Amino acid sequence: MHVHQRSSHIISEECKQRNFLKRETFNKFNSENGSITILVIVAFIFCMTFLFSIYWKNTNDQIAVLQAEQMTKEIYGKDVANVDYIHLDQITNIFKDETKLLYVTNYPVDIDGDHDFTDDWEIFYIEDYEGEGEEATPNNQPDAGKRIFLIASDYVKIVDDPDSPIQKSIEKACMKRSTVDKQKDYLLSWDVNKFQYNCIYPNSIEQANVFPVLFKHTLYDLSKNHSIDGLECVTTLLCTDNWSDFKDGNYADYAIGGPTLEMWIDSWNLRHPNNMGYYAVGKFGYYIGTEPNPQGALSYILLNQTDLLYFPHTTNKEGDFDGDGEEETCSGYWLASPCGLYEGHNVMRAWASDGVADHWYANFISGVRPIICLKADVELVKSDIDLGKDNAEYYELR
Repeated sequence: MHVHQRSSHIISEECKQRNFLKRETFNKFNSENGSITILVIVAFIFCMTFLFSIYWKNTNDQIAVLQAEQMTKEIYGKDVANVDYIHLDQITNIFKDETKLLYVTNYPVDIDGDHDFTDDWEIFYIEDYEGEGEEATPNNQPDAGKRIFLIASDYVKIVDDPDSPIQKSIEKACMKRSTVDKQKDYLLSWDVNKFQYNCIYPNSIEQANVFPVLFKHTLYDLSKNHSIDGLECVTTLLCTDNWSDFKDGNYADYAIGGPTLEMWIDSWNLRHPNNMGYYAVGKFGYYIGTEPNPQGALSYILLNQTDLLYFPHTTNKEGDFDGDGEEETCSGYWLASPCGLYEGHNVMRAWASDGVADHWYANFISGVRPIICLKADVELVKSDIDLGKDNAEYYELR
């Protein structure tokens, strides 16, 4: 009996020990596995956070790209992710072909009130300012690089809207429109009684030093006889403040009321090397001719007028040439240069029947074709727009 009780007691003690060891082992296992589980959870959360941050960044980047592409499509009307920019040397070579007109379809200033500017501007001149020669001195050098100049593709129509670019510009330039029905849409002269300092060029040191080089008015110093009416008229065309409503700040630095004679002739000579024009200066302004260094009585030259870049209408045309159902007349456009004859009272102009000539500033005989100086970093790409014009090419600004 005693033996049985002792054996039972021993077995009971052994069971207690085994159970204790099991509990200790179980607790230790749980403790170790608990730590491992926490580490796994932390590592999992970290990995998921890292992967989500990468996903979020990529998603945002993709959204930004899509937004940029959508904005580009809204602005330009097409996908331009892989655009080939055209080197200006190539444009210059195309420009030299006198049969071609190079339209810029997205310069957003309307010249005729039809709310469509796709055929309102043409490339008129390309100049290279790389810092060579006398024109590259620090006081008068424009931004280095090539500059593109645009010209209104036709005489600017004088619409009745007082907030239109042309109405604001002619008011600031002290110009007035004709009251004759056939003339009132295009023809402009000057009201010299309204001349004030704020419409006279130059009105800043920047204009005095840079603009003669930029707009090619280097030979004649307008300040010498600026009180003469004809010369004052020219300065109103050159004053960029007067024509700022034709400047779009995204693409252009400056606008003036018309090409200078030097720019006009230099542009012409690029396209017509066998029918070149020449200019020289006298006391009151410019002489022109078909031989180098013209002097004396020459204030007009006869040129080949089939080039529509310079003569958008090749006759003194009367009729409905803007398609509005009414007859108009306009025989040319003012140039921003004075004539060397007639004591400075005449202004140069491009004239459909004569080529380049002069005329008295007070006569209603010419319209205006403003010039736009584009920013130095503006580039060109081919446009998808095709308006069906003969021998025309279409480009966009970027």
